[in-house]
Order: sequence, then structure tokens, then C-alpha cells
Amino acid sequence: MLKFNALQSAKVSEIKITKGQTEPIKEPIETVLIEILRKNPNSTYDNLAKQMDISRSTVKRTIKTLVENQQIERIGGRRYGYWKINV
Repeated sequence: MLKFNALQSAKVSEIKITKGQTEPIKEPIETVLIEILRKNPNSTYDNLAKQMDISRSTVKRTIKTLVENQQIERIGGRRYGYWKINV
């Protein structure tokens, strides 16, 4: 009988922890981001990253996805604008 040790070590765990986090993610990032923007539509990338304890680039990438899916949109400019939730 053959044993495949490589396959045993290649198993993916069910709980995912991203780099820099100590606890598993309970909700999708998109859901949490939308809820924060609902409470404070004037939030910046840096504020969102700090509140969610994730990197600024992750926030920027997630917002880009939400905008492409038309779930949120930016009203106004970068300095005085706000996020409008379409969901």
C-alpha cells in the first residue's frame, strides 16, 4: 500500500487567517466594509483599514470590486465626497 504524505500536508484548513490577522474572518470583508460605510459614508481608505485591521491595499481592492458590481458608488470628489450604498 502506498502512502502519500505530500497530499496530507497539502490539505487546506477550513479556517482561513490572512497575513497580519490573529483571528479567523467571521464575515466576508465586503459585508463588513458596506456596514462601516453605512455608518460613516465619509470614511477614507486609511480609516477603513484601521477599523477593519486589514491593509489599505485590501480596502482599495475590495472597494474597487464593490464599485464594479455597482454595490457602492462615490459621490463627489476624493476630498469632500462620500460613499453611497446601492444595496
